[in-house]
Amino acid sequence: KVIHEYKGPELILTPHEGCLPIRFGMSKEQIVEILGKPDQYLGKHCLDYTSTIGLSLLVHSRKGLLALDCWHQDEESDEGHLCGSSFVGKFANGITIGSTRQELEKAFGKTSGDENSAIFSLFYPTQSVAFILKEGKVIHISMDNVKR
Repeated sequence: KVIHEYKGPELILTPHEGCLPIRFGMSKEQIVEILGKPDQYLGKHCLDYTSTIGLSLLVHSRKGLLALDCWHQDEESDEGHLCGSSFVGKFANGITIGSTRQELEKAFGKTSGDENSAIFSLFYPTQSVAFILKEGKVIHISMDNVKR
């Protein structure tokens, strides 16, 4: 496995704002200026950085950054390949890939999830953030800018 050392700006997940310094509404060009060229472009709207920093970004040509996904290095991306790198950023409260459910609930509060499954999701609608947990640890974070 190739280990990539990320040398870019610190990435801070911030509900309703983005993955600072990447903000919701930014264009592909603005994002590439900050993060560099993506590992690959997936279709017209996805900047895929999963091999190097564990991040994929959905960017609309007019509306800019709409949503983002943070991945665990061993998770299979939507395109069917192993990500290769776990997300290098975190929330200001320290929550990131590998955090436990207890840490999530301390930081974000209690929410419902399927307790009877090894893999389950926890959704925080007012934050527009969803977590997927496997064996009690966060393996995926999804965030968008939809006000709920």
